[in-house]
Amino acid sequence: MKKIILFILILLPVASAFSQTTTVKNKDKFTLTAVGDISHPSYLSFAAQYYKLAGEKYSLTRQYFINSDIAFANLETPYTYNKAILKKTYPFSTKPEELKYVFEAGFNLFSLANNHTYDAGLPGIIDTEKYMRQNADEFAAKTSKTYAWAGASSDKNSVGKPAFFSIPGKNFEFIFLSYGNNSSAYVNTFSTDKCRRDVANLRKKYPAHIIIVSIHSGTEYSHVPEKYIVNSYRSIIDAGASIILGHHPHVLQGIENYSSGVICYSLGNFAFGSKTSRHLEKNAKLYGMIADFDITRTAEAKFNISLEVIPLYLDNNYPMKVNGKTLYPKPFIPFVPEKPFSTVILDSIAKWSKQIPGNRITFQKGTEDTIVSNFESSLGVRSN
Repeated sequence: MKKIILFILILLPVASAFSQTTTVKNKDKFTLTAVGDISHPSYLSFAAQYYKLAGEKYSLTRQYFINSDIAFANLETPYTYNKAILKKTYPFSTKPEELKYVFEAGFNLFSLANNHTYDAGLPGIIDTEKYMRQNADEFAAKTSKTYAWAGASSDKNSVGKPAFFSIPGKNFEFIFLSYGNNSSAYVNTFSTDKCRRDVANLRKKYPAHIIIVSIHSGTEYSHVPEKYIVNSYRSIIDAGASIILGHHPHVLQGIENYSSGVICYSLGNFAFGSKTSRHLEKNAKLYGMIADFDITRTAEAKFNISLEVIPLYLDNNYPMKVNGKTLYPKPFIPFVPEKPFSTVILDSIAKWSKQIPGNRITFQKGTEDTIVSNFESSLGVRSN
């Protein structure tokens, strides 16, 4: 299997009283594994086929999340027995049982802010909160993971509230913010100014925290982010964000090491209950990726980051053809393809990254199964 591995020496916008030593202890390392959208059909003709899979949907990728300190996904649906009530082309509402399979797969950091969060109205959000808490309590009791989420709330006064969390045994504190393209008063609506202001205020108050920002925005089925998105996300890094995890376009977009942070412009779909053909209209590809960050603090506000990008094939409807060979879908089951299909996906990620205006990231072929980018950054250091 071919992978892209990025080794990044970067200064996240963090300040701390870290004591410099020659040996980096395990407590000064953490892993963050991220994917894009998880959604489930509730009324489509293939819904029965999807739900019959139960936890098998994550069987081919679970190994990548289960041992990660932080495993992120965007939950693009309310979890409720209530039906979707919004009048829209694709309203979502998901049986709460599905949420347990997501937790079982190893995920523990969740975005609730997206354009489908309010599809079942306020009762859907109330139920989602209820089942999130139930599963978090259950899995926290039998795993070593911390569970956190942000982006929506049944309490309007708490909608934009960030999640603060830590990892047992690690010398890191985290802040998680989630924003989405939803106008409901119960969802944390994204705007650049709002997000930038939130991040700047938190960075000033918590200079030593890692700030992870999830954003559900952008143009669907476009592999290159628009200039306004690039400018927006970069300005949020400038305000003090450490890592931006983008999603919503349903397809992959590039990765950027910008200033003192990292931007995944779109992580694409992950486990998405759809048999769409909409991507064909724009010649877009339903490829996916697992972004696996390995982050080590080496000195005060100084980090080594290696980012391993693992390719996925996610098209539930159409096969992939390369050089006379055919890769057939595994409907609703994300999976890592073999060569030559993995090669095409990874080369595409490199190309889409290069197409981001002003992106300085470069990729070189490493060993037979890797493409490597090495660079250093010492920008963005904040002091108390």
